[in-house]
Amino acid sequence: MKKYVLVENQITKLDTFKHFHDLINLQINDANVGGLGFDDIKPYPQQTNLFKHNKFNAPFYLELDNNQTTINSWNGNRISVPVDTLTDKLHHKNTNRNWIAACWINPTANNDLKDIRYIYRKSSDMQIYDMLTDEPINNGKTFITNTVFLIHGEWPKVPLYHILLNDNVVFWSGQTIDNENFFVDTVSYHDGNFNEYIFKPKTSGCFIQDNLLITPRKTFKIDFYGRSRFGLQNRDFPFELLDLKVRSNLHFVKKDIGVYEFDMQDSQVGYLYARINAGYGAEVEQSTQMRLALTVHRSR
Repeated sequence: MKKYVLVENQITKLDTFKHFHDLINLQINDANVGGLGFDDIKPYPQQTNLFKHNKFNAPFYLELDNNQTTINSWNGNRISVPVDTLTDKLHHKNTNRNWIAACWINPTANNDLKDIRYIYRKSSDMQIYDMLTDEPINNGKTFITNTVFLIHGEWPKVPLYHILLNDNVVFWSGQTIDNENFFVDTVSYHDGNFNEYIFKPKTSGCFIQDNLLITPRKTFKIDFYGRSRFGLQNRDFPFELLDLKVRSNLHFVKKDIGVYEFDMQDSQVGYLYARINAGYGAEVEQSTQMRLALTVHRSR
């Protein structure tokens, strides 16, 4: 099954100059017409690429092509990152909380790429192990580490993975890859948080603002994935595998994957709650929580 990897680091956060420079290269729909409801954001065929300054003077950078992922030093050294092996291991039953860290377990001022280790906590004994050799790290004792990146996949039945880079160590230029095995993209300011990349509703017959839903109609529809990046541009993403739970005191019917129709009937007010279940880490971090709680009002 194709795997979907979203990469995030500090340079993806809002910087005013970078934000407006990026807008030069984005069309909000085919006709480039603005206004509410036009969220189909995609790049122009021709772009002007900003040379991204490395604010943190990181010694390494991440690079992708269709065949491999590498971490490179500025002097030409590089190592291959076993992304396929990492993502497979994340969903193994003995990988505690579906997290893996790439790190130096004996950090020094002369850390070398060849010394990077991939570590995980084993559920059977809660000790930290080397993912590739399955050897225990530091005889089960606490140790100091310099972590390059974390990868988690806290949606066990879903081929969705989140990489968080330590941008004091590794620089990321924001590449996109889409082939038969992998889709890799950057979680950027223009798409909102990680959760909005996947879980961003589109409405019909109603209006949502600040956790309030207003509708002049008896019935209205919500497509919980309708304005997500995956919903707009990558329709092969397996939304059906996400564990979407919908609750409401209003009558509702599921029309399609992620699409629900609600009926106010004789009510003037109600509530609506939707959530995609995930592991502990994705639930406690607000940017990866996929939840929506609304008070529903029928306007006159």
